[in-house]
Amino acid sequence: MTEKNRNIIFYPISAQKMFWCIVLSLGFYQLFWFYKNWQAIRFVGRIKINPILRGWILSVFYVFQLFFIIKKRISPSGVTVFCLWAAPILFIFDLFLSLTLSFDEFTLRHVFYWFLFEFIILIVTAFVLSIIQKSINKYNPKQTELKKKVSVGEFFTIIFLPIFFVISFAYNYINALNRFNDITSLTDPQKFLTAINFKHMVAYPAICQKHGYDMKFYRKAFADAFMEEYTIFDKKLQEQNSDITKEWEKLPVNVVNFINDLISSELKEMQKTMIKASTEALGNPITTEEIPEELKSILTIKDACKAIDYNATKIFKANHNQKNAILEKIKEL
Repeated sequence: MTEKNRNIIFYPISAQKMFWCIVLSLGFYQLFWFYKNWQAIRFVGRIKINPILRGWILSVFYVFQLFFIIKKRISPSGVTVFCLWAAPILFIFDLFLSLTLSFDEFTLRHVFYWFLFEFIILIVTAFVLSIIQKSINKYNPKQTELKKKVSVGEFFTIIFLPIFFVISFAYNYINALNRFNDITSLTDPQKFLTAINFKHMVAYPAICQKHGYDMKFYRKAFADAFMEEYTIFDKKLQEQNSDITKEWEKLPVNVVNFINDLISSELKEMQKTMIKASTEALGNPITTEEIPEELKSILTIKDACKAIDYNATKIFKANHNQKNAILEKIKEL
């Protein structure tokens, strides 16, 4: 009897067990399920395939082939045809999402959205595969018993792999969070100075340029006002055979995003202040915190950039004087 006319007994478990195994294993159970079904195909077809390779290691390259074989065998209804193509697409998409995960880009908000998105994909995947498993159980011979006991492979997939993933995720996230805290706080002064210099020498001019304004005075005003600190910082970098440009390139993406978001907020606040001052001068002050869109089109972010640029010397001089006053107070304590 050839492979074409022999019945394949696909992995027999209940649809309900399939659903919960996928959810509890955080999706890893799919790999075990792929492996068991490739095992069944090899057994019936007497063909040389490696179920471990196709199910676990290189599953992404064989997942469509597996579902194509299942589709050919079980002759499913219309809704299951949709599921049979949705399942491998969901698997590949989820795998891509996990592999492209960068902990340096994370903030707590991003973690929440990532987990929410992953949870939705997990539930949809579990639901789709449980429908496919129902069709498989109808296709399998009636005398085929559903696997009720948890095998060693299932235990490994449901318990060990999710625990390993959670520990790995937590470790990498805590490391990324510590790096973020080092740079955005005073726990590492040199990294903090790198972030400050990045903010004023790179990020502000770059963001304003995106809004259509090239800053003329801002960089020089910052360097002049904080010349002493700037010189010390630059000297330390030279001693390490580095420079400010190289240090900027080392900044994690989440720090860069944090600084850019901070600058965007500051520019919007400046725009709001300018609009309020203008409306008050014209005798028609805004009574609410919300700025009408038509006023935003009159005084734009570009105008806020221009105002900050032309007043940079005064702003940084005031900040510098305030900093010195604080240091003097600290010395008196």
